[in-house]
Amino acid sequence: MKKRLLWSLKAVLALLISFILLTVFCHFYYNLPVHHTSKTGSTDRIWDSNGISIRGNEGFALSKLDENGFVNSYTAENKDIDVLVMGSSHTEGFNVDTDENYTYVLNKMLDESGAGIFAYNIGMSGHPMVRCFRNLEAAVDEFKPAKYVTIETSNLDTSLTELIDLSEGDYERLVSVDKGLISLLQKNDYLRLMYSQLENALKQGDNTSESLPLEEDIDAYRVYLEEMLENGAEICAKAGVELIIIYKPDLVIDYNGKVEKEILNEKDVIFLELADKYGIKVLDMYSPFAEYYNETARLPNGFSNTKVGTGHLNVYGHRVIAKELFDSITEVEG
Repeated sequence: MKKRLLWSLKAVLALLISFILLTVFCHFYYNLPVHHTSKTGSTDRIWDSNGISIRGNEGFALSKLDENGFVNSYTAENKDIDVLVMGSSHTEGFNVDTDENYTYVLNKMLDESGAGIFAYNIGMSGHPMVRCFRNLEAAVDEFKPAKYVTIETSNLDTSLTELIDLSEGDYERLVSVDKGLISLLQKNDYLRLMYSQLENALKQGDNTSESLPLEEDIDAYRVYLEEMLENGAEICAKAGVELIIIYKPDLVIDYNGKVEKEILNEKDVIFLELADKYGIKVLDMYSPFAEYYNETARLPNGFSNTKVGTGHLNVYGHRVIAKELFDSITEVEG
């Protein structure tokens, strides 16, 4: 009996020590603050204000959060917002340091040029293009940009289901659990990482799609897409700002290391046609990424500890986007 009790105590102690060691490791590997529901609706959720996040799963990045719970470290003191930057984890700078994401680099370029323009980043993971359009009016009302709003997207081709949900007011908001037991548990870095791994595994296992084949839904797609773009253009026109879509497709490299030609599908072409109709500028990053790759042999996505050319934007991708945005803005301003 004593031996069993002693063995049980040793097992519990070993588990406790292992848990502590894993938590300490994850503190420096995957240390995220807690998400909170945004009260203004400019984004679905925000991070803990004035916190930090550390990620080592793609490269190694330290992000600093401002008083609003967004990734900004460029001084905004006594500055009005001229450019409101919206988007997903790529815009947030999910796996690069705060002073390496494209909003920071853009601000540095604008500062050095004497343009007198300031950009503010409200990019948030889990916020693809349709979600940004859903939040656009609230974001413009809250931050009151004077000149531009930018929305980053990896795809122009979105799903008909999402567009219909947006039109009918059924596009679901992201849920943040910032109270109770779950909130306490996610403050443990190890448990947070395990939950993230489980969530990703479940997403990968769900390959179902509600959208119909292209030839069956293309007319409806055009109608609902036009509604989204027209509404977005009207919101920005009312606020006196220009809407810019930053389209960042994956760069395709062939077996010889050469960049393949960009291929736009029918839905992409429709998007570009309708964006032009409503005065929405689209910055297609494929050619700038290709030019940078041809000059430097550096891809815009991927890190030293990930598969080549996949995953989030790296520092090179952020620099290229910042340069394209800078050229676009200063060309108009100047």
